[in-house]
Amino acid sequence: MTGQQTLRPMPEVDMAVHRARIEEANRRMRRSGWRRHLPRRGHLILLPLSIIVVLPFVWMILTSFMTDTEINSIPPPLWPHHLYTGGYSSVLANSDFPYWFLNSLIVSGAAVIAQLVLCSLAGYAFARIQFRGSTVMLILVLATALIPIQLTVIPTFVIFHDIGLINTLGALILPQLTSALGIYLMYAWNDLFWPLIAITSSHRFTVQVGLATFQGEFISHPSAITAGTTLTTVPVLLVFLVGQRRFIQAITGAVKG
Repeated sequence: MTGQQTLRPMPEVDMAVHRARIEEANRRMRRSGWRRHLPRRGHLILLPLSIIVVLPFVWMILTSFMTDTEINSIPPPLWPHHLYTGGYSSVLANSDFPYWFLNSLIVSGAAVIAQLVLCSLAGYAFARIQFRGSTVMLILVLATALIPIQLTVIPTFVIFHDIGLINTLGALILPQLTSALGIYLMYAWNDLFWPLIAITSSHRFTVQVGLATFQGEFISHPSAITAGTTLTTVPVLLVFLVGQRRFIQAITGAVKG
């Protein structure tokens, strides 16, 4: 077999596919190089928006390490002159913050676990199972989410009072076990209205109720208030930063489903 016989020209279609593959490989190599670190057009819009969103949290953390004089000064400093931890000491020494934090963990943890079991089953049934009356039932379930909690708080309080659950964590956990909103979103850390009514003992406050009462007592000490707000907010931010990818995937998956 001669060299002319072995080097046969490739068909035109194969050459076009081959060139397209080479160009795609070159594009991928360029994209995987230093150019992929350059901001895209969307980043030029998202960057200033992200700064606007993050700035209040950064300012809250910085002011939590300032003295009351620095916070009340006009204009206030952009950062503390030195790290002042008196606000945190005041929160931990003059309040039951450790109890508040533990109570919030218990209530939120129980609510999330219960809704993962109960609400996820309901959400799966509505999304994947076709049964008679599913549309009507879904509308009725969603309609319950439109009822303001203020309309149900009095009968709920009476029922829980009769069974002896007022001023206990059970009064906060039971209403969170399942709900129409819980089918789509499970989160109970920031609840304030019902715990403010159902709990009267400081040891059983959640962080939101405790922080509200603490702000009323220490309104003249902004460093302590910002320290308490930081201790309440930072754990939620850390949990979100750790699981933000799965959180966003779950939300987008629920919307697509």
